[in-house]
Amino acid sequence: MSSILNQVTNKSIHVFTSDFLPFPGCPHTAGGNRSMQIISALRRAGHKVTFSMPLNNFIGRKNKARVLPQLSQEEIWACEHFGEPEVVLNRIQPEIAIYCNVNTFRTLSRFSNEIVNIVDFNGPMQFEGLFMNAPDMETAMRDGAILEARCLELVQKMRDVDYVMTVSERQKYFWSAYCTLAGFSFSELKLLVCPSTYECAPLSRNPASELTVVYSGGFYPWQDPERFLFAAASILDGIEGAILHVFGEPHAGMPNEADVKRMLQQLQEHRCVKYHGYKPIEDVMAVLSTAWCALELMEYTFERELAVTGRTLGFLASGTPVIYNNYATLSKLIETYNAGWTLSTADTAPLESVFEQLASGGLPLVEKLSCNARRLAVSEFAGNECMRPLLDLCAGPVAKRSRPSAPAVIHPSSDLKPESLGRVLAVTPGAGSLRELRISNPLRALQRQGYISALKIVDPSFHDLRDDQNRYHALVIQRAVPEYIVETLHNLGLSFALDCDDNLLSRPAFRQGPTEGELLSGLRFCTVLTTPNPRLVRNLEKYSGMPLEGKAYITPNALPFPQGVPSRSYSQPEQILWIQSDIAALGDSREAVVRAVDDFSHKYSLPIVLIGPEVLKQPKFKHQVFMGEIDFTSNLQLLEFAASSVGVAPLETVADQETLDFVAGKSDLKILLFAGYGHAGVYSAAPPYSDSPLQEGLSVIGNTYEEWTAALEYQHREGWKKLPEITERIQSERHIDTVAKNSWRPALQACHLAKPVRGADLYEAFHATRQVDPAPVRSMAYMLANWDVAREYVACGYGTAWDHYSTYGRGEQRLARHAPEVHSRFLEKIASDTGEYMKSIKEAIRKRELTIKTLRENEKERNRSQDEVRRLQGCVDKLERDLSIAHRTLEGMANSRSWKLTAPLRKATGLLKKR
Repeated sequence: MSSILNQVTNKSIHVFTSDFLPFPGCPHTAGGNRSMQIISALRRAGHKVTFSMPLNNFIGRKNKARVLPQLSQEEIWACEHFGEPEVVLNRIQPEIAIYCNVNTFRTLSRFSNEIVNIVDFNGPMQFEGLFMNAPDMETAMRDGAILEARCLELVQKMRDVDYVMTVSERQKYFWSAYCTLAGFSFSELKLLVCPSTYECAPLSRNPASELTVVYSGGFYPWQDPERFLFAAASILDGIEGAILHVFGEPHAGMPNEADVKRMLQQLQEHRCVKYHGYKPIEDVMAVLSTAWCALELMEYTFERELAVTGRTLGFLASGTPVIYNNYATLSKLIETYNAGWTLSTADTAPLESVFEQLASGGLPLVEKLSCNARRLAVSEFAGNECMRPLLDLCAGPVAKRSRPSAPAVIHPSSDLKPESLGRVLAVTPGAGSLRELRISNPLRALQRQGYISALKIVDPSFHDLRDDQNRYHALVIQRAVPEYIVETLHNLGLSFALDCDDNLLSRPAFRQGPTEGELLSGLRFCTVLTTPNPRLVRNLEKYSGMPLEGKAYITPNALPFPQGVPSRSYSQPEQILWIQSDIAALGDSREAVVRAVDDFSHKYSLPIVLIGPEVLKQPKFKHQVFMGEIDFTSNLQLLEFAASSVGVAPLETVADQETLDFVAGKSDLKILLFAGYGHAGVYSAAPPYSDSPLQEGLSVIGNTYEEWTAALEYQHREGWKKLPEITERIQSERHIDTVAKNSWRPALQACHLAKPVRGADLYEAFHATRQVDPAPVRSMAYMLANWDVAREYVACGYGTAWDHYSTYGRGEQRLARHAPEVHSRFLEKIASDTGEYMKSIKEAIRKRELTIKTLRENEKERNRSQDEVRRLQGCVDKLERDLSIAHRTLEGMANSRSWKLTAPLRKATGLLKKR
């Protein structure tokens, strides 16, 4: 496709919506209405328009069951991949992509180099992100460094945008400054001003006999109507028969969720207030048809001044006069058309005057203002006319914007040095490949390139911080750590990034252990969430019930590839490589895949090199070389210098939904390991591979014997010949230095601490808030599983052993080596005491399960307490794990010839079996 698009009028256009679209029977949002306005106008003009909308945000989760039957399978697929625009665009291949929310825009891969990217700026989204993700509202309002980081992130995104749309002349000039910083030339500053409209069926108004007021909309952190809602409720309480209808709910996971719940509860104490929650648009319109006016007053912020509020357009289109502020874009129009009132928000006194006017003017005044409201909507916000600039652009040839040959490097104004991010402290609960892949390698790459000055990696015991006088400018936590750690950071007002590379909240069939419920606190309190792909963000949103996309940064897995692969590597494969890390995910398809690999190996006498501790649980291939477990760096060295190979990367594609959700959350790392190091490969058609932007030229297939056999044959005979180009592309896109600079650096900038924190101060804070169980249940399970700690118990007493467990057991489980040997008297005491402790565990589980049952049975409580249910379930999972550890240990003791089965041990073992 050339850089200038086909000049025929009709074009293929894909729209990534800002919100769940306004389907019949669903609540409507300003973002959804704006997105539908764009889609409808383009379709009426004859363009072929497809769309992706979010299914797992707040509105989507509540309504997708109603809407999905109305969509085609292709539309459902596009919506399910809403957070992966590169995947959608690669499959649909439109000429133009329109993003109705800049937060959905990603730096796109080679698949979309010729697609024209248009972003609709329907309000300053960077302000919304600021309020959603700041530790608290005061920090959001006062901390300029956080806002600066948000704005710089936005500018970097806009570098890859071709055209910008917005909703008003004022916003046009606001966004022009950002465009200039993003590399737009002077001649390219032609922003498309397309005012919002509100398309609704004609409403037959039948105003109530008594004064009736409506407030409707989301209660977002950047919108504060509280003072005016309470003032209105107090005034209307004094007017006989007056009603204040309130529509909307607090958003789960938003920082103002608790405040909104409190406000709504207190509002309902007023006689006049009727609270409805979120309702379908039809229910809202039915109430609007009876309303005398709508209340739209909010505290002043610059965001509210710039915004062209969608709910206000809905009120005007329905003929409902509005009580509006006097500082925003719509204020002058409401005054000009006499479509309501525009009031100062300095105090609430003018509001009382408005209600007095309504009470005295009655229905004749309402009818007059209602006609004016409709006239304003029709005259200023007519559908196709508002979209004329976009329609004119799409009617002719559309050229991509020229790019500066050398992009400007933008740093915060206070940090112009290359090492602008300062020192980084990372907390990881374990060592091994995940630490290397997701923490050590990217941070070292940033340090190598001068973007950070130093890094330190510690375990959750924080022992290495005890006397650390260094100051850290950014904090990173890997996966799930004890809840008190992230709660302490939150209480101290410290931003941090949480890296999660797996869906740790789901429980696939092949994993026996509990879910990692401690991750929930990390997801709630983190400023930035880093994941290898957008699909994992959606899965974590699904299982946590929290909106995460707004603070998610996609940091793809990357490797420190060598400078090119030797030419000798590009030859017909001499062996098969099977790395075990994903093998556990194979279920029903295991037999077909294993048989295909074994038969192929036997046919060509190719050895199967098995890497990992438990590849296929004692495999018996005809030609196998079992290497066992090797460390991450050694694995990369093996791939670099090994003979030409065919790598196999099977993943399960048919299983229960929770297993599929876990598998789908994985990354395309195997493509990097095999093709990235010059080896052919065969991959299951599971989302990590079938949706990967790196899949071009690879064998991504179904899990049947026939497909695996054919793919292995092809890679052995022909596929390896395409490797030079494939390997070069993968190494270019996923080299650790490139990904660290383009993905990890912006993520760390977004959680950069305005005031660095000393390591020793963190140690003291964590030590002071360290959670200690009142009953030593967990330490007893720990001692049973770790005899070295039990020896310390014998030598030094329970207090020292408990302190050892609290300090080290919850971290990397380092064990003491200096205590004397355990003797049988101590084991008898442990066995006896454990029986009592297990009773305590069972009672704790029983109480928590009873609470969970109560919460789930009570519909109202269930809606309000989903997070509490998850927290309690996490507690149950931990206790169940303790039971399992103790059970296995005591069974081992009972069956061991080296220990005498004493009465206390027999009693404790019996108690455990009853569980």
